[in-house]
Amino acid sequence: MKKIQYALFLISFMFSVFTFGQKRSISDFYINSIDSLINKQLHFQKENRNSEAFVFLKDSMINYYYDDVEDPCENQPIKSYYTYDEFGYVTSLIVKNTPWDGCDATKSKRLYTYEDFNLIDRLYQHYDFDLNVWINSSKTTYLYDENNHAIEEIRLSWNIETSSWDNYLKYNNIYDDNLRIEQKRFRWDLSINDWFWDLSYTNSYDSNNNLLEYIYRLWNSGINDWETLRKTTNTYDTNTNLIENIRYKKHSNETQYEWNTIDKINYTYDASNFVIEEFTFKDWNNSAEDWGTKKKFDFENDSDGNTLETQEYLWNESNSIWKNESFTTNTYNSNNDILISIRQVWQINSWVNSRKETNTFNTVFKLTEKLKQLWDSSNTDWVNDFLTSKIYNEFNNTLETKDESWYNGAWYLEGIENLEYDEHQNLIHNHGYWEFEGWNLYYYYSEYDIILSVDEILIHNNYSIVPNPSNDYITINGLEQNVNIIFYDILGRRVLETNSENKIDISGFKNGLYFIKIIIEDSIFFKKFLKN
Repeated sequence: MKKIQYALFLISFMFSVFTFGQKRSISDFYINSIDSLINKQLHFQKENRNSEAFVFLKDSMINYYYDDVEDPCENQPIKSYYTYDEFGYVTSLIVKNTPWDGCDATKSKRLYTYEDFNLIDRLYQHYDFDLNVWINSSKTTYLYDENNHAIEEIRLSWNIETSSWDNYLKYNNIYDDNLRIEQKRFRWDLSINDWFWDLSYTNSYDSNNNLLEYIYRLWNSGINDWETLRKTTNTYDTNTNLIENIRYKKHSNETQYEWNTIDKINYTYDASNFVIEEFTFKDWNNSAEDWGTKKKFDFENDSDGNTLETQEYLWNESNSIWKNESFTTNTYNSNNDILISIRQVWQINSWVNSRKETNTFNTVFKLTEKLKQLWDSSNTDWVNDFLTSKIYNEFNNTLETKDESWYNGAWYLEGIENLEYDEHQNLIHNHGYWEFEGWNLYYYYSEYDIILSVDEILIHNNYSIVPNPSNDYITINGLEQNVNIIFYDILGRRVLETNSENKIDISGFKNGLYFIKIIIEDSIFFKKFLKN
């Protein structure tokens, strides 16, 4: 079995590939093109099957995408092959098509290099079928600080004439703790043979790490100076609630630039810090020095902060009053999911039904049906408009998603997606269509486990998670003081950080596998648990 030392970010570097398609006999394609690949993958997985495997990594994918509108040569089956290093990071991705008669063959490759688990080099190549060699296309290099923040990114393109790399773009990032406060973009200037700084983004924060101001600046060669083109300002109350958001941009009036406010939003909160009022202003007119559109929203919330009622008003300039615009009511289930949402609009002197959305959930609160309806005033009843339905397996992974439109008294199928999984719940087949598009994707995996001989990275048997699986709270037994706990999802995204040694609330997590990083002084340990 393949072994890896570090499994936390195993999947996050599984990059997506280009997809193309062609309407043609799918059976012919599978019989002639992928039998050998399927047999190799099935043989490998049977030989290496282990129910205790830590994680599965995608070794290859076959993508058959078709579109009636596309040129046939743009719609060809695509094969992708992945390789990994000992830490589970993708080191290469080769993508090639299976050309139809009269179409050109294409093949590309991406190579990834890492240092201290950070991506430091990404190289793109394409295959020259005339010369039978790989040719460089472009590459990107990265530099990190001691906190693993990317502080420099350089993009280069391959010069065929000189057989060397040419600088193209560079980004420099400046951080304050974990907050990026500035990003500078440089372009390579051939006339001076050096980098030329031409764009800048800056952010400023308050002591609570709330964004106070965002500024977008561009170098103006006409005035030989920086020019601020966009900015955003935020204001907060003492409870760190956002109470004002204003966005600005430079507006060109012939040759004179002046500030034009894009929009402004003001919020009011109740004692529970739930929004109860919102004012939205848009379309600022510099000449009139007033807003073109003014709206107000009043909210009524329940004790969980769910919005039960929303009343929308539109400012009437001629009468200087707020006029009724719409009224929306929501009902919820015990999981705080919206069950029914009804929107009414103000007509003459009364509220009239407009649209309705009804959601249905299964016993674990997975959405099974979303029904949209419109109000038929002539029959004074709701009429169907659009329906989305979902089917799940026993592990609550989606098996089918279907979209239908109501037409002439019956449901018309707009599109459908079907998903299939292996016994470990890895996605192995995704197929379906939407209007003029269709797709058929197959995924193949290999199994990886963790090396236990590295002192700094261990699966520690002295720590246990109970209960596991869990749907609300977990406790990590065996923890000591001065511990830092970080939760990651299967894609390597940080979802929670805590130093709690008591019960940890995971009820807000989506269902699936999670990794727990336990940091105690200079040691790092990993555990995994399943949210169900």
